[in-house]
Amino acid sequence: MSQEITNTSGLLTRTQAANYLNTTVRWMHRAPEHGIPYVKLGRNVFFLASDLDAYIKRNRVGGEMR
Repeated sequence: MSQEITNTSGLLTRTQAANYLNTTVRWMHRAPEHGIPYVKLGRNVFFLASDLDAYIKRNRVGGEMR
């Protein structure tokens, strides 16, 4: 019997975060260098979508914010 695990904690894996930012998992391994905060639980690294949104907002160039 297969069980699907649903992520309700708001934590994203490196792969999910890479997809969210449309980048590679390798780039996400260097997240601290890019100023992206992360959560470390044991050997596992997770990201908050709100932190990724803040990163996008900080790095936006030009245009008006609505």
